[in-house]
Amino acid sequence: MRVRGVRFTSEDFEDFEFAETVPVKKLEEFQIHQGSLCGFSLLCTIPMLVSFPEGDLTAQLHVNLVVGQPNDRGNINDSDLAFQLICDDLDIRTEKGHSSFEDGLNEINSRLPSGVYLRACYSCRYSDYHPVGESAFGHMACFRDNKEAYLKVKAKGELFKMWDTLSLYVQETHVCPEFAKRLPNQFYRV
Repeated sequence: MRVRGVRFTSEDFEDFEFAETVPVKKLEEFQIHQGSLCGFSLLCTIPMLVSFPEGDLTAQLHVNLVVGQPNDRGNINDSDLAFQLICDDLDIRTEKGHSSFEDGLNEINSRLPSGVYLRACYSCRYSDYHPVGESAFGHMACFRDNKEAYLKVKAKGELFKMWDTLSLYVQETHVCPEFAKRLPNQFYRV
C-alpha cells in the first residue's frame, strides 16, 4: 500500500514495513514499532464468493482494521478487526472486534442462512492453520496436493507431523478450483 507517498509492504495486515528507503524527515510522519507501521486504520474491500443453493454470488467483504499505539510493555494496544459482508440481501456485520480473519469469518459464517456458506479457503476442507496459531490474515496452509493424508488428521500432533507437506500458503478469502466445503465437526479444524 502507499501512504503519504511512501510504499509499504506486508504479507499480513498488521506487519506493514517500509518497501523503500524513506528520508528521515518523512519518517517523522509515521509511527513505527519494531519495524512495523502502527497507530493507523485501514479500510478495504475484498471480493468473496458466497454459495447459495441456487449458485455462487460475489460478495463484498468490508474490512476495518485498527492497529493501536505501542504501550510501555512493548506491545501494541487496541488492535482490532471488524467485518461487514454484503451479498444480495445479506448484510452481516460482526458484533465485536476480532484479532484475526478466522475469528471474524467464524462469526459471519455462524450468521449465514441455512444452506449458504463462504466459498473460500477459510471454509475449504483442505485448508488449516498452524497448530500453534496464526497471524491475522493470509497464512492458511493448503493441503490440496496431499488431500488423502490431510483428511486423516484428527489431532494437533498429527497435523504437526504432516505440516511440511502443505502445498502453499493462501489467504482466507482466496478460492481455487479444488475447493471442497468443510463439513461441521469433520477433521482437525472444525
